[in-house]
Amino acid sequence: NASARTQVITVQDTKAPGLTVPANISVNNDNGVCGAKVNFAATATDNCSPVTITYSKNPGTVFAVGTTTVTVTAKDMSGNTTVISFTVTVTDNEPPVANCKPATITLVNGAASITVADVNNNSTDNCGIASVSVSKTSFNCSNIGANTVTLTVTDIHGNSSTCNATVTVLGEIPSCSIASIPTSSTYTGGVSTNLYLGYGAQSTTLSVTPAANGAPYTYSWSGIGVSKLSSATSGAPVFTPTVAGSYNFIVETTNKYGCKTTCTITICVTDIRVAGTNGSKVYVCHVPPGNPGNPQTLSISVNAVPAHLGNHTGDRLGSCSQTPCTAPAVTSSVVPITGEEFIKAEVNNVAEEFSVKVSPNPSTTYFTLKLESKYETPVNMRVMDASGRVVDAKSKIGSNSTFQIGHNYSSGTYYAEMIQGTKRKVVQLIKGRG
Repeated sequence: NASARTQVITVQDTKAPGLTVPANISVNNDNGVCGAKVNFAATATDNCSPVTITYSKNPGTVFAVGTTTVTVTAKDMSGNTTVISFTVTVTDNEPPVANCKPATITLVNGAASITVADVNNNSTDNCGIASVSVSKTSFNCSNIGANTVTLTVTDIHGNSSTCNATVTVLGEIPSCSIASIPTSSTYTGGVSTNLYLGYGAQSTTLSVTPAANGAPYTYSWSGIGVSKLSSATSGAPVFTPTVAGSYNFIVETTNKYGCKTTCTITICVTDIRVAGTNGSKVYVCHVPPGNPGNPQTLSISVNAVPAHLGNHTGDRLGSCSQTPCTAPAVTSSVVPITGEEFIKAEVNNVAEEFSVKVSPNPSTTYFTLKLESKYETPVNMRVMDASGRVVDAKSKIGSNSTFQIGHNYSSGTYYAEMIQGTKRKVVQLIKGRG
């Protein structure tokens, strides 16, 4: 008998599974997250099922901002594998949340500053903040009050957002005025800014009046005649001239915040002393009663001056050939002088060269002023009430022009002062009740 034989036939599966994966995926981040939950699925086929699919990063999980490579492996029951990769790109397009808060700073020596921390109220971002900046950090006297600054927050991926913060700068722009206070009350016929060498006050105190709530103040004087002041850093220096001239003084006033302003005053000094009399005689321009067109220069004793100035209308200190002092030249300040002093100074006007006509006057509405002059120099105007307070001012008015003022004046008496070079004209205005 022939012996039985067994044949073993082995069938091997060497065919790798078929695998299909998603195309590269691009998504934006989820709100408030530095990444995104991404879902996807791969599919596989094989001649010998089943097939197991695995991922290097599973679908439905959060992918970080950036590009992640996902490797997909398909493995059949025979151990055959197919590996394919694709990418998942997550873009951060969410801007930071910019939060602002107000800040208050105080000027010191005229300056103050803030940092980002002063106005940043815990700004946040889903991925992280790279930088925070503010549009303005330095402030000075011109920024007193509320200032709006912009805070810019930028994240690590270049997204940015802004918010506005209010920075309140504490300080004050000072104001000042200078009053000339002669050291003698002797009547000279001039205003308080006129001094006459040989008669009356021979010096005057230049008293600065700054705003009340900026103290303490410091002062610095300059200008023509500053060497004749008793102090260049006082708020009330005494000016004692020795020669005639027009002395223009400028004071820079600095308050406790370091903010500054300047105001000026001009003192007109006329030398009326008669030479060779050792100061015992002075010149007076005398206008004979009933003959105003024939002024006469008199040399009289000092003790005879009051009789002339008090009893002879039109008489004034100095020779008739001397140019009378003009009105005080003041900028950025008010020199308090009364309406009565304006009227006394009116004798110094030169009407035929420069005149002012007003109509109607009195008025219940407004005044029309007509300027007439033989010169083309512009005219500066200021209007004071009866107490000497400036209520209106205009500069560079045409020398031959017509304009209106007084629309908003209260009822009362006013004095309009016009200055053209060395010429001065003052007119009284009466505003009635409308």
